[in-house]
Amino acid sequence: MKNIELLQLQEVLGYYREQLNPLKGVKFAFTLSKNIDIINDEAKFILEKRELTKEYQEFEKTRISICEVFADKNEDGTVKTTVNAVGATEYALDQTNPIFIERIKELKTKFESAIDTQQKLNDEFNALLQEEYEVEFAKVNIADVPAEISVELFNVVKFMIEN
Repeated sequence: MKNIELLQLQEVLGYYREQLNPLKGVKFAFTLSKNIDIINDEAKFILEKRELTKEYQEFEKTRISICEVFADKNEDGTVKTTVNAVGATEYALDQTNPIFIERIKELKTKFESAIDTQQKLNDEFNALLQEEYEVEFAKVNIADVPAEISVELFNVVKFMIEN
């Protein structure tokens, strides 16, 4: 299993937590709990490798400030934003505005070294996500899986079920 798949599994289990909690069965619950601990421990280790340098954080803070200045405003004066598919905030603004373009260009020039360093760190982290992770999940016999489990939830936990 690749590290990125482990992080995805953590996310899926978190998403379905409320639906998994009421399922009955001590062996099933114990196995699921044990596997969640395994996944969370490794995910924590992986995510600790993701770092933003202080210089890059300063770049981002300044970039966001510039975007907020040039962004369209709501009637109440707040900045118009949307959240994209990956959960990042996007500002409603005219990206062809020559003053905006110039301010961003100046900012990128000022922080060129920080941006390059961050890109290298991001590349290293992305390589880590593609690395294989040897994990032995705790297994539960299919006979100990709660009878009321839905197909959808079964597909979520099938990594820990043995025949």
